[in-house]
Parts: sequence; structure tokens; C-alpha cells
Amino acid sequence: MSIHEQKNWARELSKAVIDAKSMQKLGWIDTNTYNKSKDLKETFDFRVPNQFKEQINKHPELSDQFVPSIKELDIKEAELNDPIGDESHSPVEGITHRYEDRALLKLSHQCASYCRFCFRKYKVSDESFNLSREQLNAALDYIENTHAIREVIFTGGDPLSLTDKKIFPVLDKLNAMEHVKSIRFHTRILTVLPSRITRELCDKLDSLDKSIYLVVHANSHLEFSKESDSAIKLLKRSGVSLLSQSVLLKNVNDSEEKLKKLMQSFMERGIISYYLHYPDLAKGTSHFRIDLDEAMQLVSSLRSKLPGYAIPELIIDIPGGKGKIPAFSDFLNKTDNSKWHAKSPIDGFVTELAYQND
Repeated sequence: MSIHEQKNWARELSKAVIDAKSMQKLGWIDTNTYNKSKDLKETFDFRVPNQFKEQINKHPELSDQFVPSIKELDIKEAELNDPIGDESHSPVEGITHRYEDRALLKLSHQCASYCRFCFRKYKVSDESFNLSREQLNAALDYIENTHAIREVIFTGGDPLSLTDKKIFPVLDKLNAMEHVKSIRFHTRILTVLPSRITRELCDKLDSLDKSIYLVVHANSHLEFSKESDSAIKLLKRSGVSLLSQSVLLKNVNDSEEKLKKLMQSFMERGIISYYLHYPDLAKGTSHFRIDLDEAMQLVSSLRSKLPGYAIPELIIDIPGGKGKIPAFSDFLNKTDNSKWHAKSPIDGFVTELAYQND
């Protein structure tokens, strides 16, 4: 049995830290935050799996990503409920179809951990948004009847926070759709709950007649552990292609050294660097954003520190559902008044970006 399989993932999740009192006892939050915890929890729920609690205690600098802060109650004028426009591209519940050849499938809006910078916090952590059986069938019918869709992307919420019993039938239905050529998972599980990567799950992924990609979300090299490394090895042996996804966060990875170590951590584990997201305009997240100019300079500095395949693409998701654009491209231009214009790759519409930082 691999080291990460020695813990039962469902038990670790059931023992998660989910309340302010527990966080205060652990020394994660101060009295001021505790006194505001009701308002914070109403805005966005708390959850840190028991398995990852040890990692935060070992590396307290990880807490900014997972532990609530009263700064979340400071909502800027430009911040939005749905900052990337999921809803405007949702033909049926559970589906976001923004680009012709791929679609998001959101089975659940639950996660193993709730990242404080989440751009879907308006739905994530709220069970009422989880798909009913009828809604799931309608979502799968949409994919089956839309032959332009070549890739289905499991997201949410975290798709791997669901049990095999819920995921496997969906995978079987997608596997039977000839026009679907690849399946991609976006997940935080690899670091926060690596015991979820079981042999049964990997065997199922290996059995599918599709290309399988798993995008590993991590924002600090300190998130990785012996357990996460064991889970990564099991996935790789099952033929799953691993890509990275990170968010550029103030005081988390906003220095050349921290960002370099994060990308080296991916490289050492055979994870191909993919996306580094500039934080979206989700409500109460301004304290996570650095200036866009600074972000671009930071990524540019990696060119002399890392091989090309280890350097992620700095990505901006244009507010309103206008699509993702690389920061270093003709899609993004700075105007004379020090503001940015972003050109949509979908419809050519130009949006003035109004990022507000703490």
C-alpha cells in the first residue's frame, strides 16, 4: 500500500476543520477574526481536511490560502459575484460552454478545502447548487448532442471531492461518446487530500478510451508532502497527464524565489507548468492581488531561472465571460492613463480592466 493510501480519504474529510472555534484553538485565527467568523462563514464556508491540517501547522505561511480573514469582508466596487461570467455561457445547469471545442461540467460545488480567493465562491460550498439527477442527465444530454465538444473539463467545486459511485457512471457515459476525445480534471485534491487518489480511481481512469488530463492546483512548494508525491506517482503510472495550475497571490507566491520554487516543485514531479492565473475580481479578494505590471515583471524574471517548459503562462480571465488571454500578447494593452484594455478571443470585444488591490 502506497503511503498516501494509508489514510481513508472520506474519514479525513469528515474530520475536517470547519469552524472558527477549532481554528482559534489551532492558533490559525485571532480574536478579531473569530468575532467576525459568522459574517465570514455566511459569505464563504470554511474547510481544511484533517490530512492537510498537519501541513498548515508545519508551514503557517500556508494559512492565508485556507484560513478566513476579515479582509474578505472588504468588497471593492469592481468585484463581482460571477467574475468570469460562467452563468452567461451556461446552456443548461452544470455546463459552461464558452469555447466551441470544450465545456466545463460542474457535478458539485463542494470542495475538500475552500480557498479564500475562490472565483466561484458565490456558488462553491453551497450544497443547494449541486446537480440533481435530472440536471445531471440534462447536462450529459447536452454534451452528447453537441458534437463540437471534444474535451469535457470536470470542475466545480472540486470534482474529486465526490465518491467513485458518483463519478464513475458519468465517466462511463462520456467514454461512450465518440466525439469526446479527452477528459480533464481540475482539482486541489493532490495536496490537500492526497488519500483520495485511490487505486480504484486510477484503474478507472486508465480503463477509459480517452486522453485523461489532471490539472494540479497548488500555489506554494510547501503544499507538497510525501503523501501527495505518492498520489502523483500513482496517477502517472496510470497514464494520466499532469499539468499545473496556480494563482498568483500576494504574500503567498509573489516573489521570484517563491514562484521559482513552486515551478521547480512541479518540474521535479513531472507536472508540466500550464497556467498561472492573475486573481479574478471575486468579491473580497483584493488583498490577494498585486499590480498587473508587477505580476508580468515577476513572470518575466523566471526566464533566466527556469527552463521554458517550467514557466507557466500568466493568464487573465476577462470579466463578464469574455475568455482567457495570455498577459504577454496582443490581447492585452496598456493605455495612456495606466489602465489596461483586454480584447476577447471569443468575440473581439474590448474590456477595460479595473483591478483594485488592497
